Amino acid sequence: MTLKTLFGLNLVIAVVISCSISVQAQVPGKTGFRFISEGGDPHVERLLSNSVIDMVPDSLDVLMGTGGGLSIWHSEDSTWSSFSESHGMGHGSVSALDERNGVIWAATAYTASTSEGYLPAGGGVGFSTDGGSNWTWYNQPVDDDTVTSYSPTTTNIQNVTYDLLITSTEVWITSWGGGLRKFDFADSTWYVVTPDTLPFSSLDHLNHRPFAVEGDDNILWVGTAAGINKSIDGGQTWDNYNYGTHDISGNFITALGRQQWSGNDVLWAATWAASSSGEYYGVSKTENYGATWEVVIIDSFLTLKAHSIAFDDSAIYVSSNLGLHKSINGGTDWGLFPQIAEFDSVAGIYRYLYDPEFYCSLVHKTSLSNTLWVGTGDGIASSGDAGGTWWLHRSYLQTNQAGQPATYSYPNPFSPRLHFVTRFQYDLPSPGKVTLKLFDFAMDEVVTIVDNGQRDSGDNYEVWDGKRSNGEMVATGVYFYRIERSSAGPIWGKIAVIN
Repeated sequence: MTLKTLFGLNLVIAVVISCSISVQAQVPGKTGFRFISEGGDPHVERLLSNSVIDMVPDSLDVLMGTGGGLSIWHSEDSTWSSFSESHGMGHGSVSALDERNGVIWAATAYTASTSEGYLPAGGGVGFSTDGGSNWTWYNQPVDDDTVTSYSPTTTNIQNVTYDLLITSTEVWITSWGGGLRKFDFADSTWYVVTPDTLPFSSLDHLNHRPFAVEGDDNILWVGTAAGINKSIDGGQTWDNYNYGTHDISGNFITALGRQQWSGNDVLWAATWAASSSGEYYGVSKTENYGATWEVVIIDSFLTLKAHSIAFDDSAIYVSSNLGLHKSINGGTDWGLFPQIAEFDSVAGIYRYLYDPEFYCSLVHKTSLSNTLWVGTGDGIASSGDAGGTWWLHRSYLQTNQAGQPATYSYPNPFSPRLHFVTRFQYDLPSPGKVTLKLFDFAMDEVVTIVDNGQRDSGDNYEVWDGKRSNGEMVATGVYFYRIERSSAGPIWGKIAVIN
């Protein structure tokens, strides 16, 4: 999982904690929670956000961690069920997600205003046993300020759960400044666990700042700012693999993926450059539980920042800042998917995902289909033929509903330097022709975005990149747009542009 991409990765070097000394590897933490009983808000029947940073399979469903909460795709009937804070989840975006035996665990995060500026904050961790309708939610795990056996983390600021793992007896979370912690089902208590013999201090030890976790009842892999850690005894003892001692590209481990097929058990890691001289960005793997390591994917400029790793038997998918990569021979050779697009047969045009950065991917196998899913900051896409053809899924509010405007644009304000495009949303009562023109404040025409284009009935959108007809970027200001529809009357909207 990787909510890191919503905040940026230069976010968590200083951790706001109070310091103390002494030794203890596993200690109980706070367990306060709130329970949401039956009768909460009904689920939302749409994708909650176009920023999707985590995907987890659940039988016939796909669970998605989004910027607005948890969204679940039901493959049987191609519908959405979505849940957020109003259903009992924590405040903010979903930052980590896992599912086991029908129980969903999730964590949330948000941006908090502090005296040091805006910083990421943990919104807590919780679980649902009924598909997301109701939640038992725990505040972000912190320590009492009276702890003296280690340096306690007493705040949720820069204490964000970026990954979690469910085993048969525990839930493991990696929370950067909050450290590595486990929730014991036997006593419903959080415990701090350090992947070494040192007393916990995320301020003093890079290896106490975890970001990713993978494994099962028999083996645990934890990625930190000081490499990869392995335990085969439930976190009692650990082995560490880092850039200085093993063949990995960097010590900042942002994602872990475990590829199990045909008797193979391969651990893949997103290994980013950290603080040591010579480190670089890449993806590394071990085929023998850490005995040897190999860097398997980099780019010529050493700028590839992997966010997640997914598998389809022998096929490997890496989601990165450069796009979606695929290998079918163990990482020896890689291909980069072209820009993802869905063909709109009525309009005769392609609809694109404009964000080149991919945050997550998943191959969802059911008796009905074998579907590749990808998540970006510009929506998600699915393919039933391994990427030959795509379907785009976007979050939007329907304009033909009571109380909604006839048209709107998003994002608005629109900054071409920050956003790839803005979209103009509208609907047609029946198929027809559409013309979309943009005007400046003096009502002089700036650009014709669509000229008598054929569109289908129902929800529609058009895209604009912020440029005039001559290709020049428009100036900062307020602009008006008019949508002429042959099957209905014209509608007007307004958009602010910031350059």
